[in-house]
Amino acid sequence: MAVFPGDPANDQQNKANAHFQSTAPAWRDLYYKTDLYSLLYQERRNAVLSLVDGLGLPAARVLEVGCGPGITSVELAMRGHTVCAIDTVQAMIEMTRKHAADSHMERLILPVMGDINGLSFADNTFDLVIVVGVTEWMASLAQPMREIARAVKPGGYLIVTGDNTWTLNFVLDPLRNPIAAPLKRWVHEALRRLGRGPRAHCVLRSIAQLDASIVGAGLQMIRRTAMGFGPFTFLGWNLLSDSNGWRVHKRLQALADKDWPVLRSTGHIYLALAKKPGRN
Repeated sequence: MAVFPGDPANDQQNKANAHFQSTAPAWRDLYYKTDLYSLLYQERRNAVLSLVDGLGLPAARVLEVGCGPGITSVELAMRGHTVCAIDTVQAMIEMTRKHAADSHMERLILPVMGDINGLSFADNTFDLVIVVGVTEWMASLAQPMREIARAVKPGGYLIVTGDNTWTLNFVLDPLRNPIAAPLKRWVHEALRRLGRGPRAHCVLRSIAQLDASIVGAGLQMIRRTAMGFGPFTFLGWNLLSDSNGWRVHKRLQALADKDWPVLRSTGHIYLALAKKPGRN
């Protein structure tokens, strides 16, 4: 994908890179903290690993896009998989390399700089591609999904997450309600043009939009779920303590997992498993 000075996609990527470069240690630490926000991230990681385990892939070749501090890469290597861990942020690559060495998994993990918009791998290379915590920082998913579909083997899999526009805790807070999203986008764009835009911002998408980007790249949807309820706020103020928020989340998640209307599609995190047609 060609990008040019002033291109919103390029601008968003540069701001996201700067954000993660400056906050890299915090993204590592949240996997060991016990506040509600961190616990939801940890639950997302566990759900991804559970999907991987359910595939029953023997010693697969895995591409993790947006490897962050390398927590998931190491878990995959411990399962016997060979992992190419890429990120656009040097600090994340360095943390992944250190975590791999500390865990004695460096022989199975190759951390390298890489961009999902232009993967430097041959066609049909990987048995599994994992893209977690990445799509919400991208202005468009069309090119990234095409690159993933190109790099995964026929019969191979994609596990991807995204932030859901219609998450329940956003709907209930007037400051975060999706109905106000067009106005917020207009403000962000006006500020961007003035050179005063935010350092980086998440791009929320509906489940239908995320599905369309996956299917549009020629991948077959196998399973999808929405997970993660909270933190619940009103006008930006937390309504529940972390412990109470976690209990509310677990209760709502149990109902969502039973396919309850509304709850089944209003979790904050969208998690999908897709497959490339054909055989390995």
